[in-house]
Amino acid sequence: MARRGIQLSLRLQTAVELLGGCDRAADIGCDHGRVAAAILQMGLCRKVIATDISLPSLKKAERLASYLGLAERMELRQGNGFEAIGEGECEAVLILGMGGQLIARILDGCKTPLNGARRAVLQPMRGQAELRRYLHEKGLCIEEDRIVKEGRRYYQVLSITADKEPQKPMAGWPVDCYELGYISLEKRERWYKDYVCERIEQYEKQCREALGTYGEEELKKRLNDMKTILKLWEDRYETV
Repeated sequence: MARRGIQLSLRLQTAVELLGGCDRAADIGCDHGRVAAAILQMGLCRKVIATDISLPSLKKAERLASYLGLAERMELRQGNGFEAIGEGECEAVLILGMGGQLIARILDGCKTPLNGARRAVLQPMRGQAELRRYLHEKGLCIEEDRIVKEGRRYYQVLSITADKEPQKPMAGWPVDCYELGYISLEKRERWYKDYVCERIEQYEKQCREALGTYGEEELKKRLNDMKTILKLWEDRYETV
């Protein structure tokens, strides 16, 4: 009986697309190994090192790799962050489905940028602003910047490198705004405007609820940032 190919969600499909092809990749926090298996099935990499701090998750990934006939090409290692991967051992790295602050801590634990990899693909579930700020402060270049929607939720997927100079913000971009990126605006990402409009609605509601409280000013800044970004979009793409 033919073994079925791994079916990934749109956010994970996007991450795999940004990874591109390479000889050896690392999937940090691989969970059950589905992304690592999909990469191998698609022929994007010769070998994937799949790591996780959870031994039960690695056992599930091991069973999946065995079932799909990928055991010789998927190497499983237990460890936290990059501690189970040698410096320069992998050309590309995936860190998906974690909080942005945790992803930043994992990257910060490397002795060299990206542990010697030429590319890393990141998909934060929350804490996007904290992650973007960290990347900016460390001088890491965001090459690709996608927004995808699954159901009612939006996700951001980033491809970064340490080999290029970081891009300068586009003219008019709000100062100290890291919640989302200007590259995805410049490339007219499909769900960009919808996502910005959703954030405006959420911040307007939060501002009403926070009226007179300590957090009101910060929420107003975020709201104004989103309104500025929306205007940048409209001026660029919707001006008659």
